[in-house]
Amino acid sequence: MTRSYSDPSYGSKKVIRTAETASLAGTGVATVFERHTFMMPATVTDFNVIIKTGGTAVAAPVEIAKSLAGTGAVTTFGTATLGTNANLTVLDATVTATSFATGDDLVFQRGIATTAGPFVVSGEAQYTETFEADDS
Repeated sequence: MTRSYSDPSYGSKKVIRTAETASLAGTGVATVFERHTFMMPATVTDFNVIIKTGGTAVAAPVEIAKSLAGTGAVTTFGTATLGTNANLTVLDATVTATSFATGDDLVFQRGIATTAGPFVVSGEAQYTETFEADDS
């Protein structure tokens, strides 16, 4: 399904907000917190991590990744690294704009870490739907 440029939402930015995670205390392996399946083609352009409960950690990453059509494999394209962060801190993550086809998943996950404090985080990703049908 394609969207035409005359659609009133053409060019508007939208945000996906994730639920809060449980505590991230302790050594961590890559753990998926949440997945979002795109119903229309889109491009993710920005990513923030909201730290609800802060703490102290050594290089504990929170990532967003792409999973093609919901397959198990993920490719990370955005990362924020937890450090010593106060409650209600917002980290502006490093992200590479990434395109998603209909059915691809946006994955919000904890990356591999050797230590982590008692963090509780949520994420928000900014995206724009892809418009393909020229109806002018």
